[in-house]
Parts: sequence; structure tokens; C-alpha cells
Amino acid sequence: AKSDEKEHQIEFSGLVDDLDLVFSRYIRHKNADENKMVNCYTCPAIEPVTMIQNGHYISRQHMYLRWDERNCRPQCDICNEKKRGNLAIYKKNLENESPGITDILLEESRMVYKWSREELKSLIGEYSRKLKLLQK
Repeated sequence: AKSDEKEHQIEFSGLVDDLDLVFSRYIRHKNADENKMVNCYTCPAIEPVTMIQNGHYISRQHMYLRWDERNCRPQCDICNEKKRGNLAIYKKNLENESPGITDILLEESRMVYKWSREELKSLIGEYSRKLKLLQK
């Protein structure tokens, strides 16, 4: 049963990786212009859809919000990595779009949520379909 458990863990982390990839591509393409260029959400940078990253307002370690579109926007690597999300500007921009959203996300980030493999597979399917529609 021990190796069974390990296989399940490997399959689960594989699904997380697959979903991270398709969700990130979706967020980046959803915000791209007709030339596949994307504005960073937190600075004036404009980058190709392949170079921009999927930034999270609430860190991706909070699994409940990891694949939540309300929590994710495209960011350049400097804002996302070096400035650790450039969160003051991220917060201001989210609040301008949707007043009160950052408090809601903060509240929801406290929820402990364990995704099932079925849920992950379903989200991979959903975001793969959404991505295909954007790429038409």
C-alpha cells in the first residue's frame, strides 16, 4: 500500500503541474492583444505572451486560490519574482477593478482546501477548452 500512496502523490503533483501550466497560459492569453503582447499588471512593461508570467495576489501556496482568476494577473518577471508580486500596486489595481476583492481573497486564503484528482482533471479540461477558444 506504501507504493500505492507514492504513486497517487506523483499523479497528484503531475496534475498540479499540468493545471499550473494550462491555467498560466490561459491567464496570459486572456490578457494578450492581437499581437500576443501583454501588459504587466503592476508596471508599464509590455511583453510577449510567452515571456510574461502568471502573477498571484495571494501566494500560490494557498491552494484554494491557486487557480482562481480573481487572484491572478499577468506580470513581468521583475514584478512577479524580484519584487515578490509588487503587492502594493497589485492590491491598488485589484481594488480599482473590484472594490473589496482583496479583503475577500485574504479571507478565502485562510481556507484549507484539498483538491481531489478529479477536480484537478476537470479544471485542466476546462482551462484547456478556454485556452483553445482564445487561441482561435
